Amino acid sequence: MPYIRAFLTMLFLAGIVSARALAGPPLICFAHPTGSAASLSWSEGIGWNGALPSYDLSSLVSDSLRLLKPEVPVETRMETIRRAVIYAARRDGLADTLVRSLLARSDDRSASAASRAAALFDAGYTIETVRDAVHMYAVMRATDRDAWMIRSAPGVDGLALIRQAMQLGGTGMDDAVAIVQRARAEER
Repeated sequence: MPYIRAFLTMLFLAGIVSARALAGPPLICFAHPTGSAASLSWSEGIGWNGALPSYDLSSLVSDSLRLLKPEVPVETRMETIRRAVIYAARRDGLADTLVRSLLARSDDRSASAASRAAALFDAGYTIETVRDAVHMYAVMRATDRDAWMIRSAPGVDGLALIRQAMQLGGTGMDDAVAIVQRARAEER
């Protein structure tokens, strides 16, 4: 009887460890509900990657900027960014272009506090999502990983940008901070 209990305990613990190992990077592998809000085109199926093969990558940056309006809820922003980063992996340099565009928008000092907070969040969360994705693709060929690299903002701290957005009055961003912190802890 004690052997059965020990065996079941080991089985349970092995299940937890293997489930965690299979879960993947949190900013990429876990979708966020968008409700009826618009986001990038996506196939709602099983798994983390519902990217449509027919999606026009030349529209990714403009589509993302258009969808990430200041009034869009944070969870929808997070999902739109997650999808954008997954799409960006299909073309070398596209993630970098997306980050550059979002950083430029966050530098607009003439924008309202709410608009600037949203823009800072978007830039910060995108930077952290791309960095999280790079770890997932460590098993890929170097040429494939290059598509995910951020060359224009290598030293920019995305988490600091999200916290700056919160200081400007951005609300509902606490979960995003927790997810980014978890992703960073898992990198170690």
